[in-house]
Amino acid sequence: MATTKHAIEEDDVVALRVPIGSWPAGTTGTAVSLYEDSALVEVAEDDPPGSALDNLLTVPFEQLELRWSGRTGWVDGWKRDGSGGARDRARKRSTASE
Repeated sequence: MATTKHAIEEDDVVALRVPIGSWPAGTTGTAVSLYEDSALVEVAEDDPPGSALDNLLTVPFEQLELRWSGRTGWVDGWKRDGSGGARDRARKRSTASE
């Protein structure tokens, strides 16, 4: 069986694909440490308020979506606010150049 290396690396911005604890799906954070099958994700501490330790989640890779990578930038045009504006502009530019 072939193994596929996950695309997530330390310091990448990721989003939760499913709700975890009080954090809804779509919540973004930074992968601060990687394990064999999961990542330790730090979520911005303002939402929801609480202990800083509440903002550290160990999440299986299959429950994470890569949003920004230091290697490639924003994935599929995503911007930090979660909108696809950059993706839409890139699509318009490529259509205009055809």
